[in-house]
Amino acid sequence: MIIGLKQKFALIYGTTIFLVVIFITSLVITVFNFHFSSLKLLNPELMARFRDTFIGIGLIFIPVSAFFSYLVGWIIAQQLHTSKYQITPRAMEAPPLPTVMLEDEFRLKMVTIQNSVEKMREAYDQIQHFSVNASHELRTPLTIIRGEIELALRSTKQPDRYQEILGSLLEEVLRLSRTLDDLLFVAKSQIDQVSMEREKIDLRQFIEEMADEAEMFTSQAGLRFELGTLVDAAIIGDVLRLRRVILNLIENAVKYNTENGTVRVSLVKEREFAVISVTDTGIGIPQEHLGRIFDRFYRVDRDHAESRGGTGLGLYLVQWIVKTHGGDISVSSQPGKGSEFRVYLPLIEY
Repeated sequence: MIIGLKQKFALIYGTTIFLVVIFITSLVITVFNFHFSSLKLLNPELMARFRDTFIGIGLIFIPVSAFFSYLVGWIIAQQLHTSKYQITPRAMEAPPLPTVMLEDEFRLKMVTIQNSVEKMREAYDQIQHFSVNASHELRTPLTIIRGEIELALRSTKQPDRYQEILGSLLEEVLRLSRTLDDLLFVAKSQIDQVSMEREKIDLRQFIEEMADEAEMFTSQAGLRFELGTLVDAAIIGDVLRLRRVILNLIENAVKYNTENGTVRVSLVKEREFAVISVTDTGIGIPQEHLGRIFDRFYRVDRDHAESRGGTGLGLYLVQWIVKTHGGDISVSSQPGKGSEFRVYLPLIEY
């Protein structure tokens, strides 16, 4: 049985008081007895009766004094230690968890482990997918370059034919170089090692300066370039990265457009964002593909993309650059009618 602190203090105080009382009483009896014996005021018979009387009174006094001593000790303990100690029996422990709570906790742990395993599997699948696609994208231009060189070495040709082969080789080398740049950019973006400049950009002036380059690019493909609404807007960003965003979107608008089609670029404001839209009148994107077009190496029409030199990395890089600027990108499209990409960038005071 566990005794609380208050009971221990009451026992200590009561015992102390009782011992003090017994000591004083014994001392009084001893002194009184010695005093009367030394004075010889009483004869031996009266002294014996007197001694017996004191012993009888002492026997009655001991339990009475013990009771009152412990009572006083308890009162003192109550007064001195009420607010200082909180008595908590050692046996009062936390109750065991109900079985239902244990099952819920176990189920939660299992779900957490399953999610971790799924993420690891997804990361592994992405690495495999990335390796396969990267190998394919590098092998294709290398195969073409090898074929062109073998063709050139097979027999003597006219100078204009050599010039044609060299032009084809240059085109494939540029494609290979761009693919390597994209792959390197993707690898760096995964580990946050892409350096980004931060400066104020006048978006209206930025788009107007790109209009000449975009118009030349579209005219070579037999398309028409238009500048839509342009408003004054300024942001903080990296000019070179944003230039790549717009050129990639224009390149896609040209690549998947129809004959005599149109590419339009405009700039408007929506709440706290500047919105750059690139619209085309091309073949459009089926609805079932809209949710995946920003994935790495994803191409809606692989055969069409490969014939046009697509790598499946352009829109992934566009989205990554836009999100790094604190913005977002959306797309709306109808098959046979065209697509519109809208880039949202946080505004600053113009």
